Amino acid sequence: MSQTFHISKNKDNLELRSHIIKHIREFFWNQNFLEVETPLIVKYPGLEPNLSIMGVDISNEQGKKFKGHLHTSPEYTMKKMLASGFENIFSICKCFRDEESFGGIHNPEFTMIEWYRTSCDMFKLM
Repeated sequence: MSQTFHISKNKDNLELRSHIIKHIREFFWNQNFLEVETPLIVKYPGLEPNLSIMGVDISNEQGKKFKGHLHTSPEYTMKKMLASGFENIFSICKCFRDEESFGGIHNPEFTMIEWYRTSCDMFKLM
């Protein structure tokens, strides 16, 4: 199967996905949430012991190597943002998890939405 056929076959799905994400953003914007962008490559990937992380090697201009990780979710960075004074925030981003099954219901790369609202109880949050 050619790549062109694969893309054209999924055109309707991609258009639907775009429409859904647009409405998700509008929902949060209408509630005065700020959309934030978090780094995909981080030094510390998260605290979930049950998730397998993907490591990446990064080099600076002198060739010195550094170890990084593709984040498993934006949670860690977003919680640091909350601690520094942000209030209502959301993120729609790519996440990465190793040791996931390919082709089934899981993929190693996927899109996640995560949001946090401060100063409210669970009923207002829902």
